[in-house]
Amino acid sequence: MALPAIFQRFPHMKLAVSPDELGTVPGLIANGHDHLPVLLK
Repeated sequence: MALPAIFQRFPHMKLAVSPDELGTVPGLIANGHDHLPVLLK
């Protein structure tokens, strides 16, 4: 519910860093990121 609302509110949101700079956190089912810096426009 929250993600569609964020994408609707900030349609031009983009990463603030290169994808190579995102740290990953391994998980049992899926991997995630330990941070996700974005620019909200």
